[in-house]
Amino acid sequence: MKYKYEHLVVAYGSNLNDEDWSNFCRRNGFSDNLLQFEGCVRLPDYALTFNHYSNSRGGGAANIQTAVGHFVEAALFSTSEEGLKALRCKEGHPSVYLETPVIAIKDDGSEVNALTYIVPPNKAQKYERPTREYYEICKLGYETYGLSTKNLSLAASGQKHEPLSTIFTYGTLMRGQPRHDAIAKYERQNKNVDFVLAGKVHGHLTTNGDFPGLDQNSDQTTHGDLLRVSNIKDVLETADRIEGFHSFGSPHNLFRRTLTYVCTGGFEAELAWVYAFDGHLGKRVPSNDWRVHTRCKLRFYWGLVETYGQYNPTFFERIDDRWMNAENINTNFFSGLVQNLCSGKLLERDLAAAAGVYAIWPKEGLISENAAAFEKEFLTHLEYENDAFSRQKCYV
Repeated sequence: MKYKYEHLVVAYGSNLNDEDWSNFCRRNGFSDNLLQFEGCVRLPDYALTFNHYSNSRGGGAANIQTAVGHFVEAALFSTSEEGLKALRCKEGHPSVYLETPVIAIKDDGSEVNALTYIVPPNKAQKYERPTREYYEICKLGYETYGLSTKNLSLAASGQKHEPLSTIFTYGTLMRGQPRHDAIAKYERQNKNVDFVLAGKVHGHLTTNGDFPGLDQNSDQTTHGDLLRVSNIKDVLETADRIEGFHSFGSPHNLFRRTLTYVCTGGFEAELAWVYAFDGHLGKRVPSNDWRVHTRCKLRFYWGLVETYGQYNPTFFERIDDRWMNAENINTNFFSGLVQNLCSGKLLERDLAAAAGVYAIWPKEGLISENAAAFEKEFLTHLEYENDAFSRQKCYV
């Protein structure tokens, strides 16, 4: 992407306020049109805080500090050499705020290298309450660029804000897959998973035969699981090791951790962490569904329906009447539910709503022999259909 100026900088505090920036530039002999807005971004593994006292502001000033699982909403600007001089002057670089290289994540999950200004940890203090005037300057800047002011308000009042606790899995970390227990360790004892539903994201899959990789540079759709966990820091640190992710921007990363929007059939897509692979692992996965590719999707959903059915005696009555015989819940009806789940005509969210439970793991022992009877034939047909959809660039 081509930017107006050669240098990219990220603003997360008062530099978002055009009037405040212009006033500073005029007072100090700089041009006031040195910043060109290029888009909204997020700074991953950082949290917004007010742990620096500013003499010029008469109170606390915005800063960011490293925090796994958090992100800071911000704006990306391009600027010139003169713009960098002005920013360094305003931020007191290098004696107060230090000019620091960061990785910013765009809305499509791609990364961009930029600079921002951070008070080093050894110079940071405890919470410093900002003045009302300074807070309003920052708040107006956030609103100007359509950024959420929730974390700004919490940080300004000295309250901790929560990390992004959702993660999207699409391969060996999904339910029923070999590495799922690594991120949902002993779930039945520790209860670290608060919510899990099947969902889909933008991107397509390739595989080396052992595991898939998500390429976000695609207009196709990939299927997987969205989980909300109570220990996201631990989960991400474990998943980072599994996925070969070292740090943002590291040349040694196998997968890179980024952000994506996940659709589970609700009114709004949810933002979640995901591990993406930029490029080709060797072979396309035509269905963009690892469960279809590994011939386990039908069996997974069969066990899922049976497990959901155990949590509420009226579960089957709550499912759409088109798929049920209230007096005789038979194999044909059950098979219909499973097949419609596999094809996307019915969503796991519908099952969860009917059962009143939003964290279910299919119990292998419950899977009926009837599932295996038509599993191979149905999945072959489903993969053929998904392959056709992929060629037509349609969403599955």
